[in-house]
Amino acid sequence: LTADGFWEIAREPLHFGIEKGNDGKLGVGPGLSMARGLVDSGVFGKVELIPCAQGGTSIRRWIYGGDAFESMVKRIKQSRIIGSNSTEFSTPATVYVWYQGETDMHNNMSPYDYEHLLIRHLLNAIQLMGDDVFIIVVILCSDTKSKGGNSSMDVEGVDLRSYQNAQRRAARAIRNVHPGGVSVVELPSPELMEDGIHLTTNSQKRLGGLISEAILYHHRAV
Repeated sequence: LTADGFWEIAREPLHFGIEKGNDGKLGVGPGLSMARGLVDSGVFGKVELIPCAQGGTSIRRWIYGGDAFESMVKRIKQSRIIGSNSTEFSTPATVYVWYQGETDMHNNMSPYDYEHLLIRHLLNAIQLMGDDVFIIVVILCSDTKSKGGNSSMDVEGVDLRSYQNAQRRAARAIRNVHPGGVSVVELPSPELMEDGIHLTTNSQKRLGGLISEAILYHHRAV
């Protein structure tokens, strides 16, 4: 779904026009590789993507009432108004992929606060998309070397591992109450760009493949 609310053949960058003012800085994400993995599996005949990502945003903006969340609501409503681009979906399914957190970690939000805000966001997303939505939480895989650190600890003392654990706890909490299912995906040995935060194109593609595998595993299990 384009920024203008029309279906077109997906191409990188998927979220062109969604991040106002950042179109010249956008790169490759995991979404297209995920979709290709699903189609190539033969299980899903077609995948329709509704990109909503906005780089550099705090999770506070993704809670109900926040501008990023309301932008996502608008895009999902757009997709419902214009309808599916295909009447030939062999396997209808709705999947929500959450991949965020670096900004809050670098801005020194406590992992405890992040965990509880993530739980609120995922509950808001379920309310928006329905009980059948399958949720994937991508575990943070950036480090903080770009800020002068030599490990997973940034210069303000926020530990990457504590954020990763907060994401896992939030996913478990939602899994206990959500019938649609929740999975976490973590990219092993990520390759990072020079900023020490963003994944390289190769790593984004690998991540997309892992996300598609998680979706296929869930689909075969239900």
